[in-house]
Amino acid sequence: MVALKMRFPKQLEQRSPEHQRWAPAAECERLHARQQTQAPGRVRLTVYPDAAHSFDFNAPPRRNQYGHYLAYDPDATRDAARRVEGFLREVVK
Repeated sequence: MVALKMRFPKQLEQRSPEHQRWAPAAECERLHARQQTQAPGRVRLTVYPDAAHSFDFNAPPRRNQYGHYLAYDPDATRDAARRVEGFLREVVK
């Protein structure tokens, strides 16, 4: 399973200035710190502070049914894909 928020192998990707209230990076940072004590290096966290949720879905900017802003970010998408590919190469040899 590969998803951009939490992955197996666990890789966390999160983005957003406006979404600090919706899915705050601080929660992911706390989870990441805890995981590092249990399994160092197995969980990686990348925060993209200027990107919105659904950054990897190439669609016009919009608000979802809850009023949260969603927007495509090609730079963040490329970086996230590069990081995931590298991570999987390391883990799935």
